[in-house]
Amino acid sequence: MKCFNEESFKVFDVEGLDERMVAIRANIQPIFAEIMAEVSARLSDDVGYETFVHIAQHRRRTRYAPEGSIAKFSKKSILV
Repeated sequence: MKCFNEESFKVFDVEGLDERMVAIRANIQPIFAEIMAEVSARLSDDVGYETFVHIAQHRRRTRYAPEGSIAKFSKKSILV
């Protein structure tokens, strides 16, 4: 499984919204997706129902590049 490292977080130093979002989508989101798929499968087994993962896409953001990114779990699928 992939993991974040110090290099991963340098994407948040990238200047500009468009440039930072490209870096986040290329370097952060794939790692989130792999980790969260594993965690979601284990969590689903533990709680007894299917869990869904949502990784923040920041699609509606028009300025102010994000200082971080998140992933969250839900009991229902989130349509985007």
